[in-house]
Amino acid sequence: MFSTKTPLSRSNTSARTGAALIAGLLLLAGGRLTHAQQPVTEELAVPIIVAPNGGGMILPEGATVRMNINGEDVDPTSLSPASSSFRISDNDLNRWGKILNFTPEQLEAAKTLRSGFDADLAKARDEAKPAIEAARAEMRDGIDPEVMRRLSGTFQTLRDKRDAAEKQFISDLKSLLTKEQEPLWPRIERLRRRESPAPGMSFSSVAGERVDLVKLIDQLKLPEATQTALAPLLEQYEQELDAAIITRNELMQSKREKIDALLEKNDPDGITAFELDELRTRSRLREINQRWAKRLTDELGNDVGPRFKAAADRAIFPSVHRERVIHRALSAAEGFDDLTKDQRSALASLRQKFADQSTNLNNRLEAQIVKQEEENVRNTKTTGGPTGNGNTRERRVAVMRNASESGEMQELRTKRKQIDDATMKELDTILSESQRAKLPKNTPRGNDGDRPAIVPMPAPM
Repeated sequence: MFSTKTPLSRSNTSARTGAALIAGLLLLAGGRLTHAQQPVTEELAVPIIVAPNGGGMILPEGATVRMNINGEDVDPTSLSPASSSFRISDNDLNRWGKILNFTPEQLEAAKTLRSGFDADLAKARDEAKPAIEAARAEMRDGIDPEVMRRLSGTFQTLRDKRDAAEKQFISDLKSLLTKEQEPLWPRIERLRRRESPAPGMSFSSVAGERVDLVKLIDQLKLPEATQTALAPLLEQYEQELDAAIITRNELMQSKREKIDALLEKNDPDGITAFELDELRTRSRLREINQRWAKRLTDELGNDVGPRFKAAADRAIFPSVHRERVIHRALSAAEGFDDLTKDQRSALASLRQKFADQSTNLNNRLEAQIVKQEEENVRNTKTTGGPTGNGNTRERRVAVMRNASESGEMQELRTKRKQIDDATMKELDTILSESQRAKLPKNTPRGNDGDRPAIVPMPAPM
């Protein structure tokens, strides 16, 4: 199973085809599928799951995904390790230092240790580079399962070296702590678990699973007094979410072995039941995030609460709440300095009308996304058998019976487009011709940023 988070434009057919080709290679090599939720950008990311029969699907809400071979992030267009995947940035260390109450000297020492960690990672990647380049050259004219299996071993070695370097770095970093700082270290461990993708592979993606409300609060740049008041609540949230993350990770860690056993017994219903249990376990993280987002919104009050709620909604269900053309137009119009009193009043009324119409529709869209997550599991048939590569590794293939979006979802998206268009027409009647000319131009994103189209997959070789 394979997927990619490589950004692809709608016109970049060759990149899509290349991603699909590597997908086929990974199926033969026993590759793994992992998920990583990323910030929404103006660049279209096309998450793809590929089956050898040529079928494909767009993953559900809230996920871009990454190609992973034996624990190492890989650029699917070049088969190269993603150099930034396991790095710890200055920003990371600054955040850790704040949590641990590091002195400037401790923080500087931590960054020195990090430089050694980076050097170890770079050395491991350099040592793997000849094997990767050789594999790329050997497969220039077509798929070679044996080469991919050999490459899988290369990435396993790379992963082992990366894990050893990371373990040493963490040990060295903890040695910097004072007795007063040592009790704070569990917060760093919780932070790292929140920011790490779930282990193992999954055919599903769960909206809101990887949201970190602590990070969203940090981005608000609240006064220190407010941060201090929120600290006990945030620690409660961290602990509850962390318990759910550990449960999820334990299930995902055992998934491959359990799926293999069910494949041996030729038990597709058992596999579906396991996948549904996994979905419920992962959905628990979203439920915690939604509940705590509401609690924190109330705690922040009328001044900051709405701003936090908007950020949390956008993080949990990005395709529902991401900024669209109508949002940019309304915000721009409200900022014009040549508005009359009547225009300002009309704009306020239009903004409220748009919000009232959108709230119910957004709730329905969120519910439909949750429903589709379960339908995607139920509509996935998992088949497979021994690959015969000497490692007795099981080959697993997900074949989507129906990769298209549900009629309910299409109807809701159409309704949203109608509300946006009607609001834009009413905005035009409020503004003068010169004011309309100052509105931001539409940024083409396909379906106004709703979702990418399903990507056609190549025929099997």
